[in-house]
Amino acid sequence: MSDSDAFLDGWDSVDTVRERIGSALLQRGIDPDMLTSSAVQPFSSHSGLSAAMQILLLCSEDAGTSQTSAFVIKRTRDGAAAQSKSLGLYREVSFYKLIAPRLEALLDSSCSAQSRLRKFLPDVLYCEANPLTGNKLLVMARIDGVECGLFFPHTVHNAHKLADLPSLTAGFADVTEREIALKAACLAGALHGRFWKDEALLDAVQYPHLRGAEWFRGEGRESFLASNGAVATRWKTVVEQLDGNNSFRGVQLDSLFIAVMNASIAQAEEFDHYVEQRRGESSLWSLVHGDFHSGNFMVTKSAADGLQDDFELILLDWEVVGVGSGPQDIGQFLISHVEPSVAAQLFPEVAQAYHNAIVETIPVHCPAVQELPSLDSVIQEVVAGGMERWVWLNGYMMGMDNIPTHFLQYFHDQTLGWIRSHGITPETVGMPRP
Repeated sequence: MSDSDAFLDGWDSVDTVRERIGSALLQRGIDPDMLTSSAVQPFSSHSGLSAAMQILLLCSEDAGTSQTSAFVIKRTRDGAAAQSKSLGLYREVSFYKLIAPRLEALLDSSCSAQSRLRKFLPDVLYCEANPLTGNKLLVMARIDGVECGLFFPHTVHNAHKLADLPSLTAGFADVTEREIALKAACLAGALHGRFWKDEALLDAVQYPHLRGAEWFRGEGRESFLASNGAVATRWKTVVEQLDGNNSFRGVQLDSLFIAVMNASIAQAEEFDHYVEQRRGESSLWSLVHGDFHSGNFMVTKSAADGLQDDFELILLDWEVVGVGSGPQDIGQFLISHVEPSVAAQLFPEVAQAYHNAIVETIPVHCPAVQELPSLDSVIQEVVAGGMERWVWLNGYMMGMDNIPTHFLQYFHDQTLGWIRSHGITPETVGMPRP
């Protein structure tokens, strides 16, 4: 089967653009009949491992006045369709078609937590995917803003551009890590509260591509074991190759980190226990982004009058959207980019902001939920979920040859900081979370 799909091509044709996004352009004040040319240009600095980013330039002329409009194309990278298919990354298109419309209703809610969010999804004009090939393509409006990760100077992603951060974030000089973390927690709480224990998410007919949904139904044992088994195999190789100083490929591993990883991965194949935990009455599950870290946000100027905040967050990259632990997203956020001592200081305030948002949102959108989660249960799950998600991520990444040593060391150090800050031990850690 060819890995090519018609929707990937033709974007340099005015006729094709009119056919595919003409109505969407008209809704945004651009008359498709006035288009004179269409061109696709690389946007390489914003491309990832599996997706390529391009700029779609549309020129139009009306009454002698020329106008150029720029949009962003996100598409499966050439040669990456098989990987996209195996990881289910095409599910991002299903999210925008099936779930994003339900989130738009969130913006109209009167809940105070949600009213502060405004619009937190990118403006998508077109999206298409083929699950059989793994290909996908989205056309989005360009976001006038700054990548959120640039406000976290500690992260390894900024190591080579520390001197440039002030100029890169100049339009948002007063925005701080703390403000972003709190707003992200509020956003997550509103998102999770909107779908809190929503059984419709587990309907394979209505939402066929949500990651992890089959595991919550008690199905998909083989795919679960394949995911956790691959991480267990990779970690076993790491342990076998450790030298006398606990060093692996130049990464210095702490003995406590190794012990916690060993204890967690020893539980990796306990599928029945996973299902029991996730579907239990005390489980805090919902629709989750799945890759909730500051690098997947954009910071933009507030478009709404009367807001005290002068910035908003747009949440991007819904490729691993699925069903899972809501508080786990918060744990992943804090471990990924925030310096461990700063994360420890922010933790109580961030957990409280998240809890406030979900308890405001759940009664409005999920009135069938009879018992709201306690702050203590949220705190416990942020700690456990963040840790156990990063067990999986560390095990996965350390088995990849293309991850630089300093990246692996950074994420080891971040995870170790979380372990120490929250008193996690080999006796208390749970199983890896795929």
